[in-house]
Amino acid sequence: MLLEEVYAGAPTVKSGRHPATVNEFTDQSPALRPEALAEATGRMVESVIRIAVVMS
Repeated sequence: MLLEEVYAGAPTVKSGRHPATVNEFTDQSPALRPEALAEATGRMVESVIRIAVVMS
């Protein structure tokens, strides 16, 4: 899946006391691909629907 690829390929940098990744989804470096945004949106919508079904 594309989001896993975004994070798997992200370099790790020291950010204060903790390591962090620099990636296109959270840092826009490189620029966020429309496909990655669409995948993230789809996953969020699916999660909201599952929660709504459980809550009803």
